[in-house]
Amino acid sequence: MSVLRAVACLLLAAPLIGCTVLENTTITPRPSGAPPPSETVRSLVLPFDAYEMTENELHATANARDSLTRVCMNDRGHEWPVVRRPTDAPRAAHRRRYGIVEDAVAGRYGYRVPEALFDPHGVQAAQRSRDEGLAPAQQEAVHGSGGKGCERTAFDRLNPGPRPDFDDFNRLKGDIFAVFQRSPEARAYTTAWSECMKRKGHDYRDPFAAVRDRRWSSGLSAASPARGEVRTARDDVACKETTGLVDGWRRAEAALQNRAVEEHSDYFRALGRAKEEQLARVAAVNAKP
Repeated sequence: MSVLRAVACLLLAAPLIGCTVLENTTITPRPSGAPPPSETVRSLVLPFDAYEMTENELHATANARDSLTRVCMNDRGHEWPVVRRPTDAPRAAHRRRYGIVEDAVAGRYGYRVPEALFDPHGVQAAQRSRDEGLAPAQQEAVHGSGGKGCERTAFDRLNPGPRPDFDDFNRLKGDIFAVFQRSPEARAYTTAWSECMKRKGHDYRDPFAAVRDRRWSSGLSAASPARGEVRTARDDVACKETTGLVDGWRRAEAALQNRAVEEHSDYFRALGRAKEEQLARVAAVNAKP
């Protein structure tokens, strides 16, 4: 409920203005129980990361959007449960960028990628539970028709004016990811990893071939991965650690990303400014009680 409406409800008889007392709730996500990101994952940072939202920045943005949505929903006479997402979570964005890189994850999931792995705080489950519990009138108010729902109103408040085109960014990121693996430096690490895996009884040309092994997909209906998959995944991680593949690949990919930032400096400056401006708007909303 907006401040003006709340004051009006206090000063005037509720039936005269159609006021209702809205019991807004706050939902605290439940941790999913997934292993926390390892130091290898937390330290895996690339140049392009500076131009994308981190997990914590995405959570802060979603918290601000939820707060603005609640104001709009209250003004329309509806409650809006707010999901309080954590904003101090360790980095996990590149958890599977180079295949599986954590022994604890390999031991529990094999090559599977459950939602919990990238959402250890249970945010997605909390959002689904909230959305599935909305009454039809709430769904209409939040989604609206013709772009007039409260969700869109909140989005527009946080994103006024034109937004930078991320198509070029995503294209560059995808192209570089494919190209760096063919560089001599990256290939040396790939070859060393493959030879290490052969010594352990596995024949894969690169880490992604291990991930795509059809034997693992055929067992997805089982509640947990088979012992053979777990053993292979743990050997995969061990070979990455022995050969230094993760840091070697990171250096090769980072070199190409840095070159792209230099070659497209105006574009990346625009992306950086847009991110800073949006985060400033997000911080202003979240600073309000």
